Amino acid sequence: MSRDAGDKQLVFSEFHPLKDLVDLKFHGQFIKNWKGDYEKIWENSRSSCYPSNGGSGILVTKVLMKSESELPEDLRSILSKKGVVYILGSSRYPILYVGITEGDIQNSFFGKGRLIHHLRKLMASTGGGTRHTRGWLNHALERYADNCNNFRIDVGLDIELVSDIRIAFAASDFPKKYEGTVLDVISEYFELKKQNFEILNDASLQRHPINVLKPNNIDDLFKSNLEPSTSKFRENSFVSNTAPVIERENIISNDETKSIDDYQKFVSEMSQVDADRFVALLQWARTQSEFSSIQEKIVNGYTNQPAGYNGVPMVTFAEIGESGKAKAHSWLCRIPLKCSEKNPMNIILPTRCMKGTLNQSKVFFGHDPNFSPLDLDDFLESPNDFISFFKDANIEI
Repeated sequence: MSRDAGDKQLVFSEFHPLKDLVDLKFHGQFIKNWKGDYEKIWENSRSSCYPSNGGSGILVTKVLMKSESELPEDLRSILSKKGVVYILGSSRYPILYVGITEGDIQNSFFGKGRLIHHLRKLMASTGGGTRHTRGWLNHALERYADNCNNFRIDVGLDIELVSDIRIAFAASDFPKKYEGTVLDVISEYFELKKQNFEILNDASLQRHPINVLKPNNIDDLFKSNLEPSTSKFRENSFVSNTAPVIERENIISNDETKSIDDYQKFVSEMSQVDADRFVALLQWARTQSEFSSIQEKIVNGYTNQPAGYNGVPMVTFAEIGESGKAKAHSWLCRIPLKCSEKNPMNIILPTRCMKGTLNQSKVFFGHDPNFSPLDLDDFLESPNDFISFFKDANIEI
């Protein structure tokens, strides 16, 4: 499997069973009376979900890639490549996930890379700093319920618990650009076959056009579908609203530090339209920063912003240095916490990340290298028409 400079097409390997790719042994002790609930914990003004009370009890601590000689031939040719798009599915459950890594497979996907976090989500497993995003929760509960019904103590916690997982890979120079494109291509294929499936992705994805050559054995996915679980967890699962709240960090301000106030006090002063737009912007910004070192902070105000937004309290998303201040050229966006009829809800974005194809008549600029959309609804409808973070090496999102 090879790739041409500039990614003229994405050529996927076949779907390979996970047990053909890794040596894996689960640890811990399977808990058959877990209630199937997740706690919602606030960290840096951002909520994360974790299985409560130990989750399934299964622990995922190490995922070792098999030796190169044991791997399928179509994977050996891309082991040293930097940049990969991958598709994760199952021969047993109708699930679909598309992800990327900008590193190599051995270190950035296997080992301590993305796969170990995916397995923790699949198994409702705690530990390792894995955040259990909403897209994975329903399937984790269904898999847990089936494990409760079928778990064999004589087999124990071995790779057979995830023997259904199938993964295909394609090398790419710019994998982030095509994550959504690949998801659409695979989804459309199964939709045409009238196959029901559940997409585990819940973040916004880039969708640049490219020719996608699907895995030759794509029909191996969902081959032995189970009926949807009738477990009580499927119907009654919830994210607890009474979970403990972690003490929040101080807010970085231009000239002082203060405690974080609830956003509600700002939202209550907004019109309904501006409040709805604020929530939509906040959700978008959080999905963009999900896998980066970006932090969410309230700042008293900035100068040199687009007209109407100087000195306004803002939620800022930026990488914070040891000094407690945002690192230069590392901020993602700023969202005002106060607005008016004259200066309605908007978003301030870094000019360095402006989409090269953007018609600049759709934006207005600040004195510093920043800009805002003239029509926020245009931005909310299609953020990727305005901004492209993948070309900024200082923000790895």
